[in-house]
Amino acid sequence: MIIGELSNAPSLKEIYRLLIINFLIDLFTKIGQNPFKLFKLNKEEKTLLSYLLVEFLPSVSQNQIKDKISLIQIPIWDIVLPIVGL
Repeated sequence: MIIGELSNAPSLKEIYRLLIINFLIDLFTKIGQNPFKLFKLNKEEKTLLSYLLVEFLPSVSQNQIKDKISLIQIPIWDIVLPIVGL
């Protein structure tokens, strides 16, 4: 049977989306295991990661997305220094 003959066959767009989602879940899991690698990324790479996080990852609360994006885009010292009063 040819895939095109299946009545409920996923479209190529749906297949590619699932592949991207699975890749991103693995990628963000690895980033979570070693978040310091994010410091090596330039602004464009951080922006791309933020876009991919919002666009392709499974539903998460808006606050969790904002937290993850801020960890990617805002250097840790910009978060820590105000807390310690420097």
